[in-house]
Amino acid sequence: MTRSSWPDALGAFLAAVAPPDKVETWPEVEALIFNETNSARRRERRAPFVWDARAAAAARLHTEDMLRRRYFKHQSPDGRSVGDRLKRAGAKWTRCAENLYGQPTLSRFGEKEMRAFGHAAVGAWLKSKGHRQNILAPTLARLGVGVVSNDGNVIAVQVFFT
Repeated sequence: MTRSSWPDALGAFLAAVAPPDKVETWPEVEALIFNETNSARRRERRAPFVWDARAAAAARLHTEDMLRRRYFKHQSPDGRSVGDRLKRAGAKWTRCAENLYGQPTLSRFGEKEMRAFGHAAVGAWLKSKGHRQNILAPTLARLGVGVVSNDGNVIAVQVFFT
């Protein structure tokens, strides 16, 4: 599977499974992703992001929505974008961006597996030109992260804004 096809494969997988009744958030993995993202910025001599609860709320809600409605895209089925989600969360922004990472059929959700998922997410984003640009953009100052799982599926979303 090529890098560009894995989001389509995840979306197809999510569409084939029944919607989850319950989702679980992972604040400790959100913190790990936030800290690793700031470490990457420091290595490139960029100012660290400031954690933003509104961006985190937008990220979590989008992650939950993708799992519940079985899609994997930046734009929701009803046409909402990251900017719309930030506005709904109460953030005023002039520039915003979003990174998505998903992993279907994770067999276990222990601390070790979820930490590995967080490391893999940041590693994948840093290897992708567009995602890396979001992480290193000097014009983006605030970051929130959402990590949500259900029935063996895990999705992480980073929401950036200034």
